[in-house]
Amino acid sequence: MDKLILASKRFGKGKETAAIIMIICSLLASLMGIVMFFGTLGDDSNKSFMVISIVLFVIGIWQLINGLKNYGVAISFVDIYSNKIKGKSFVKTLFFTENKDFEMDFNEIKNIDTSGNYVILYTSYATYNCSALNADEIKATIKKIINQN
Repeated sequence: MDKLILASKRFGKGKETAAIIMIICSLLASLMGIVMFFGTLGDDSNKSFMVISIVLFVIGIWQLINGLKNYGVAISFVDIYSNKIKGKSFVKTLFFTENKDFEMDFNEIKNIDTSGNYVILYTSYATYNCSALNADEIKATIKKIINQN
């Protein structure tokens, strides 16, 4: 059985919940924009409501995309075990954040870097981005294990 050496400190349920609330509110804003738009069709006196409904719809869609990206980042992590690394990485695309589970041996890592609260693992076949509040500690632990091998 693999022994857990160090787990990434995660953002917690707060960031996941905030992203979910953002997604729900953006869907409601977009829906409200659509209802307002179709409610003002045929009424030339409410041109300002038509513009407001379009703006509300666009802002709702924009926030929906941001909420989906934030949720993907919030659920990523990296955990260090005695003989391997497991985690879930994220890749930001134009509209979404794709998450991918991974498991690798220490000898597969070519380089490791940190950027704020993110750990970036480079291998010969992929790059893995993981969120961790203790990113520097994870980087130091992985480098120490690699140097021992």
